[in-house]
Amino acid sequence: MRQFSYVVAAIIVSVAVAVVSSPFSSQDAAAQGKGKPKSKKSNVNLKEVDAKAEQNLDNFIRAQAELAKSYEDAEDLEKAKKMLSAILKVKPDQPGVVSKIKEIEETILTANEIDVDLDVSKGWGKGVAVVAKDKPFRIKVDGEYRFITNSTIGPGGFATDNPTKGMAPNVKCGQVKGLFFSKNKPGRPFAIGEGKEIVPKDDGILFLAVNVPPGSRCIGKLKVELSGYVKERE
Repeated sequence: MRQFSYVVAAIIVSVAVAVVSSPFSSQDAAAQGKGKPKSKKSNVNLKEVDAKAEQNLDNFIRAQAELAKSYEDAEDLEKAKKMLSAILKVKPDQPGVVSKIKEIEETILTANEIDVDLDVSKGWGKGVAVVAKDKPFRIKVDGEYRFITNSTIGPGGFATDNPTKGMAPNVKCGQVKGLFFSKNKPGRPFAIGEGKEIVPKDDGILFLAVNVPPGSRCIGKLKVELSGYVKERE
């Protein structure tokens, strides 16, 4: 009987010790679900940070503008344009930058002028200029030519359902058209007309012709002016 009492007493003491040695009391446990610990107050002055950010932005814009001017003086207009474009990425409303880029683009497109004659009687003929990938150029065409058709037409009209077969689609009849010969193969013809600005997708050679039906005959020459990133074909 005494042995049983000793055992019971030992159990009671063990439980008491466990409760006393527990890191959390009942009050602590109840407090766990009440609110979150307060965060420490930041000592950072947001106005000072904003001021530093604005100063860094101003320094960047000033540096880019100075680089653009240096590249322009060195006649590397593409790099000058790139420096100015970087400004617009961080500050699109920066005064004077957009107009300066347009001025540089116009200078690029009017430089390096090449004049060639387009003999309309020779179809595509030979390539008129060498062009470069992603480098813009401008083309202007002026003059008149004579268009003569040799087709014999009866009361039923043209012998085929589509008299424009063999002509470039999406180009008006008689209009000047162009194509690029790149990577050892010709590309799709495109309309030029009196002129346009073009950015080639690949290095290549520019060919010109007039868009007329098969069997027709053309007489005359048109004046073609090329400028920008073009080189006369040797």
